[in-house]
Amino acid sequence: KPKQKQQRNVTFAELISKGQHYLCTDEKYRTCLNFNDTNHCETSLQPFKAQCQQSAIKAVQKLSHRPMNTQLKAFFSHLTACMGDKYIQTTELVPQQVGSCLSN
Repeated sequence: KPKQKQQRNVTFAELISKGQHYLCTDEKYRTCLNFNDTNHCETSLQPFKAQCQQSAIKAVQKLSHRPMNTQLKAFFSHLTACMGDKYIQTTELVPQQVGSCLSN
């Protein structure tokens, strides 16, 4: 019996403080980036958190006229790409393989 995920709105503050946690709870993300578990993922992404958050915030500022939902999606999308990209550069992972794994 699958666990039912509780749906609720995530705020910008939560995304900024817990962004890599949200990323790392996604099984596909963990699998494609070769993480053993959520903790391993969060610890490995921590060095890139501040830089990727700043980059994501700058990207979202250009969307200030758009609905908040659009801004949140853009922030999380940018954060996901940035964290993955920075992490991959420190590993033997092949970016194209990770990309196709994530898009499946």
